[in-house]
Amino acid sequence: MTGILDYVNWRGDLTFEQSPFNEIDALVLCQMSYINFSGFVNNSFDYKVTYRELYQRYQDDSNFQKQADLGLIINSKTLDLFKLVGQSDRFGSIKPCGYVQDYSQAKQEQFSAITNVLSDGTVFVAYRGTDDSIVGLKEDFNLALMDEIPAQRDSLAYLKNAIAALRSSFKFRVGGHSKGGNCAIYACAYLDPEEKTALYKIYNNDGPGFTQERLNSENFKSIRSLIESYYPKFSIVGMLFESDSEYQVIDNDAVLIFQHDLFSWHILGKHFVTVPTFKSGSEFFGETFNDWYSSLDLDKKKKFIDTMFMVLEASGAKTYQEFVEHFAKNSIASLASLKNVDADTAKAVMTCFGALIKSAGKTIIANGREEENLIEDSSKKKGRFSSLMSQLMQP
Repeated sequence: MTGILDYVNWRGDLTFEQSPFNEIDALVLCQMSYINFSGFVNNSFDYKVTYRELYQRYQDDSNFQKQADLGLIINSKTLDLFKLVGQSDRFGSIKPCGYVQDYSQAKQEQFSAITNVLSDGTVFVAYRGTDDSIVGLKEDFNLALMDEIPAQRDSLAYLKNAIAALRSSFKFRVGGHSKGGNCAIYACAYLDPEEKTALYKIYNNDGPGFTQERLNSENFKSIRSLIESYYPKFSIVGMLFESDSEYQVIDNDAVLIFQHDLFSWHILGKHFVTVPTFKSGSEFFGETFNDWYSSLDLDKKKKFIDTMFMVLEASGAKTYQEFVEHFAKNSIASLASLKNVDADTAKAVMTCFGALIKSAGKTIIANGREEENLIEDSSKKKGRFSSLMSQLMQP
C-alpha cells in the first residue's frame, strides 16, 4: 500500500486545476503544520513566499538542524514530506502565511496554526496537533476538565482573523490532525453566522471529540454537513469523547496507538483505502475510557490529571525527548515527587485507576472481545503501580 510520501511523489506533477483538491491534499497540509516555521513565515496574512522557495531557505539556514528537530512524537519523515512538497508542482506554488506558535506553561497551552493560499481560489487553515511538549499533552487532558481549552479559544480567534483578511478572495477549508482536528471543528462551530458563509469544508484527522452537550448545540449543528472525519482502524485519540459527523475508517498497518501517525495511513490514487469498521480493540478503548470518564466527578478528574502531570513535570523536562534522554535521572525525580502528594490526592489517583480497570472488566464481560489478555496485563501493571503508590505514601 502507498502512503502520504508516495502520493506527493506520484501526483505532485498535477496542479489543482488539473486534479481538484481532495482529502489526501488536506492530509498533506495538516502534516506540514508540524514543521517549525518560526523565522520563515510571519504571522501576517500577507502571502508572498511559496513552499518551493521556503524549503530552499529552510534547508540553507544555519539553524537548520535545530529547527528541523521535531522531537520524539512527530514523525521525522515530515522533513522528507517538506522536501517533496517544495519540489512538486502541486504543492510547491502554495503560499503559506499567518504562522503562529504559542507555548505557555502558565496557560497550559500549546497552539500553532498556518494558513495556505492555493491556486484554486481557496485557502487551507491547518491547526497543529499535540507535539513533543509536555504542556501540549496536559492541554489535551484538559479537554476533560475545561469548558474551553486555550488552544480552542485561540483557534477561533485565529480563524476569525484569517477570514477577515482573506475572505474577499478565497473560500476556506479548515483542518487538523489530532488536537488540531478538534480545534478546526471548534473554531468553525463558533464563528458568527455571517463568517460561516466563508467555509467550504472541514477536515478532522483522528481528532478527539466533544461533550454531547456541545454536539447538540446549534453552533455545532450548523457546520455538521461540512465536516469530513477520518480515523485509522485502531483509533485511540479519535475515540475520546463524542462525535457525530460522517466518518471513514482508514486501513493501516501500524501497531495500536502508532496508527495515529498520518504516515501510516494507506492511500490509493487520490483517496484513502478504507475498511468497513474499526478494529474491536479501538472500540473497546473508546467505550472503556468514555465510561470511566463519565463516572468521575470534576474534582476527581482534576486531581488525577494534576497529579499525573506533577509527576512528569517534577523531572524538569519540557518535552518527551528531554525526559527520555535523561530517563534514569528524570524517573528518580518523578517518583520522589510522589512523596509530596497529600493523602486525598493520592486516594483520588488510585480511585481513578481502579475505576478504569473496573470499567474495562465490565466491557470485556459484556463483549467477550479479544482484548482480554491486554487488559489482564494492564491489571497486573495497575497492581504493581498500586503497590508502589502505597509504599510511597507511607510516612
